[in-house]
Amino acid sequence: MTIQEKKIMNFGVGQSKRFFVLIFFLLFITMNLQNAYLFSIGSVSLKFYHVISLVFIPFIFKYLKISKMYLATILLFYIFIFNSLLASIVYDNLNSLIINYLFSILAFFIGIIAYIQLNDRVIEVMKTVSIAMFILVIGKMIIYKNEIVYFFNNPYGHPVIPVFYGGGVNLEATWISLSTLFFWNSKYFYVALFFSSIVSGVYSSRIGVIIIFVILVFRLLSKTTKRIEKTIILSLFFIIPTVIYFVNPFTLERMTKIGDDAGSQGRLAMWESAYPAILESPLVGHGAGNAVNNLNQVDNAGNVHNYPLQVLLDFGLIALLLYLAIIVHVAIRTVKGRFEDPLGIYILTFFVASLVQFRGAEPIFWLIFGLYECKYYMGKREFKAKEVQFK
Repeated sequence: MTIQEKKIMNFGVGQSKRFFVLIFFLLFITMNLQNAYLFSIGSVSLKFYHVISLVFIPFIFKYLKISKMYLATILLFYIFIFNSLLASIVYDNLNSLIINYLFSILAFFIGIIAYIQLNDRVIEVMKTVSIAMFILVIGKMIIYKNEIVYFFNNPYGHPVIPVFYGGGVNLEATWISLSTLFFWNSKYFYVALFFSSIVSGVYSSRIGVIIIFVILVFRLLSKTTKRIEKTIILSLFFIIPTVIYFVNPFTLERMTKIGDDAGSQGRLAMWESAYPAILESPLVGHGAGNAVNNLNQVDNAGNVHNYPLQVLLDFGLIALLLYLAIIVHVAIRTVKGRFEDPLGIYILTFFVASLVQFRGAEPIFWLIFGLYECKYYMGKREFKAKEVQFK
């Protein structure tokens, strides 16, 4: 291990971390409160986490050299931005989503710095934020219980209630289900899983339920899962649908109609019309956020509900291959680690959800990806240092 690496590994030792923990907590909770903003101009909103993130910039410049470790990811962001600017010249359409991608670069590096500062303690901070969001969602469902009861009696789509997360109740259920992974090594993991199942059931969110089952599969495959726990997990594949049925039978009914209902038909129509749009600009795409505008069947959607396809449409083939290479790399690491790292599992579960969800440049995802990459790098360097010392 070099002197520079030791400095990185030991950064902050002997210094108070309380300020950093507080700032990271505020950043992450405001990233979850996605609909809260300071002001907006047109389609661009200045959100609280945009302002809080500026506090981390001095840390990033201080450790700018470590950015060389993450060349593939930086190259991906470069393609995102460069292709968008090029597409704006060709098609005379620069979408405001490019600002989100610029911020995602910052979120990625904040993840790196946060793990350098806090190591695995960062998971505890995110777990605390998740508990706060659970409480807020419970409180909101109580406040809007009449609207929810009305939806139960007149089921169609999703309940019409305010949300903390951008994109409606379906996205809120998605993020709540994903946050279960912050409890991966906690004795309250199954409590969080059960709560997420209830939220997905109440909101009639199919993808929320699917995420729960994906997490259970990863838990079943984890090397830390004992035989008795595996038996419990197998039983949960029957218990959770039963609970959801008693909460809201319409949710399971929607599960059986995947591919036939209006929501599925709209997605399928967009995906089928993507091929001509891809051929129009296969290498550089149409620019960030412009994918839907270049499809024959728009259906008033803000995204194509398939992020890999959206990367191809927005940024072209090279960006898609690089993005998929990064996901495959994470998958290989996670399999080799026998599904022990919740950050790697989070990225893979997010990818599964992104096949039918998300518009791109989600700051929570890129923050966690930065945490994951730094954790992997630091663990790898520490292992090599021990190996050299042993020899």
